[in-house]
Amino acid sequence: MPFTFKVGAKIKEAWPLYKENFGNIILFVIVLAIIQTISSVLSGKDGNAFVSLVFFIINTFFLYLGIKANLNLLDSKGFHPFSREVLPTWPLFWNFFKTYLLLILCILPIIIIPMFIVIAISILPSLLLGVVFLPYLIPVIAILIIPGMYIASRLFPSIYMSIDKGQGAVMSIKGAWEITKGYGWYIFWKTFVIGLFAVVGIFALFIGIVVTYPIAMIVIVMLYRELVKSSVVGPTPVATVVNPVVPEVVETPKEEVK
Repeated sequence: MPFTFKVGAKIKEAWPLYKENFGNIILFVIVLAIIQTISSVLSGKDGNAFVSLVFFIINTFFLYLGIKANLNLLDSKGFHPFSREVLPTWPLFWNFFKTYLLLILCILPIIIIPMFIVIAISILPSLLLGVVFLPYLIPVIAILIIPGMYIASRLFPSIYMSIDKGQGAVMSIKGAWEITKGYGWYIFWKTFVIGLFAVVGIFALFIGIVVTYPIAMIVIVMLYRELVKSSVVGPTPVATVVNPVVPEVVETPKEEVK
């Protein structure tokens, strides 16, 4: 049976979960907003690389908390991102950090290198002839980054798998590639729709920050869980009929009565 995932139906499923855990979700969103604000202010000063690295690690830690809390939410444990059960041990966080870093390294070169080449080609004529060709190359850039977006769609379950199964980076990347095999473009479209749902909410009076964004994150975890479930169940095996073996009865000759 082919894998299917209806975003609209999953948003409806996520809504009651969001309402039941509204307080904890809003608290987590507020903490994230404060961290992002501090990060933007401090990183903006003189482009401090060390500060940027520190906040990258902090953001990765809170990403772990958010994913783990959402996984627990789907397991009927509630959304408690700051509970002892959600806080990772060092080995678990290290596995997640390596997986997240490897995921970035798998995606970014595929997106950035084509963009860099196209922009470099567009800048050279502008320097020589005083003509800027960049606006005309925007569709080309968009086309060139599609492979990177496809790879991102195939590998996005890796960070969820790292937390859910406690796996290392390489195993999580391989596992993500395996469970999304044959559904790359389908998942790409579904993640695009989920992202659009979150972004549209942000532009609609900023309600996305406290409503559509958290719901979208729940739906993404639902997508991951459905992919795992689909890969575990697999196709229904066809029953085979085996002819029963009937043991051969060997008659022994009766003793002749004298």
